Amino acid sequence: SSVGAMAAPYEHIPEEGTHPPQGPPRGYQPQPQQGYAPAQQPHPQQAPPPQGYYPPQGYAAPPGYAAPPGYAAPPGYAAPPGYAAPPGYAAPPGAAPPPVSGLAALEFTDKLMVNQKVELFEVMTNIETKNKYKIKDASGQDIMFALEDSSFLCRCCCGNSREFEMSILDAQQHEVLRLVRPLRCYPSCLWCCYLQEVDVLDGQRNLIGSIKQNWSLFTRQFSVLDANGVELYRLHGPCCSPWTFYIQKGDEKVGKISKKWSGLAKELFTDADNFGVEFPHGATVPEKATLLGAVFLIDYIYFERSGNQAGSGGGLFGNA
Repeated sequence: SSVGAMAAPYEHIPEEGTHPPQGPPRGYQPQPQQGYAPAQQPHPQQAPPPQGYYPPQGYAAPPGYAAPPGYAAPPGYAAPPGYAAPPGYAAPPGAAPPPVSGLAALEFTDKLMVNQKVELFEVMTNIETKNKYKIKDASGQDIMFALEDSSFLCRCCCGNSREFEMSILDAQQHEVLRLVRPLRCYPSCLWCCYLQEVDVLDGQRNLIGSIKQNWSLFTRQFSVLDANGVELYRLHGPCCSPWTFYIQKGDEKVGKISKKWSGLAKELFTDADNFGVEFPHGATVPEKATLLGAVFLIDYIYFERSGNQAGSGGGLFGNA
């Protein structure tokens, strides 16, 4: 019996050439380790970042991923090209909205500022150059740019009466509007027979509206027409307000185009002008585009100096 008792601890010793039994020895209880967490299993798609987490530079969200509620992009973060914000996403406070392409920029604004660029070469040489303008929305963001296309001979010989085509580009430098102004001279005694006009075309060169000057002895009158020649609005410039043109629907004033003071030096030594436009409530995009074209016609007739003579224009008959 003593030999059997001594052999008992060795009864499970494996024979030579065999494998030991699997699993822990009998009587062993695994003890949990403090702070131990099981390793995360790999996932075929990258998991979304937790709420409030800023993704590292160069991080791209997996397809179909939507930002969690309350997520805001880190300061200075720019979305990759072609990225569309998920539904409900709001830009962080103070961030400027991305520029809107095409004529859609006119849909979201009821006011515009048109600023003419000062040409130093023109100031120094007294040689008329092609006009350039920036068009800003009510927040001051550049949404369009206007570039005159005219011949050197026409600018020098015809002054502010010259014919031109003006290309209006959106923030992505795509042409969205084109203004076409035919040559209209101002003979001293027959100016009433040479009334001014400009056609407004879209980016595909389709007519969307026009502005035509009306005969008036003491006031400045224009008709704003649609593509079919139907009058939409009338522009009225009273003699007591030489820098203001009211947009009228019948007898009601529904908006205005006004020249803004540009500063003493700019007014005295250049013909670069600034204008503000307040569109009528409910005006459509083609109507706004046509009224924008009226700004440039008004600038050339009344405020563009012929031969760069001193002083801004604004007379009843324009600058001859």
